[in-house]
Amino acid sequence: MSNEFSLREGPAHRRVLIVEDDKLMWVFYERLFKSHARDLDYHLEENAEGALDYLRENRVDAIITDWDLPGVNGINLLKALRSHPTTKALPIMMVSGRTGPGYMDIALKNGASDYFSKPFDVAAFLDRIRSLLRGAGGL
Repeated sequence: MSNEFSLREGPAHRRVLIVEDDKLMWVFYERLFKSHARDLDYHLEENAEGALDYLRENRVDAIITDWDLPGVNGINLLKALRSHPTTKALPIMMVSGRTGPGYMDIALKNGASDYFSKPFDVAAFLDRIRSLLRGAGGL
């Protein structure tokens, strides 16, 4: 299973890094981006360490991360990203099965730009991603 996908050719385009350990969610994200977000490229990593390694070599325009990751969890990933100059201002959406305002508050206080609960409506999710990207100077 590939963890990177692009349908666009030509000049630089928007790239989203997705950090998710659930392989069923990988399939979901692959289908979602291929079917409904052909204007965006994505790259999948299964843990925070892989995401940080990827970011050392690659530019992204936004990050989607799960809360519950093996090893370093999504909250600690947020903290690490917000403490580094190259990712400090990057739009980051936390997507989690943890529901309730307490979880959202924790994520936002630790650096998430947005919080989205699983399961989610595809159209609403894509609208929020595109809104984050517009706020970051794109789309």
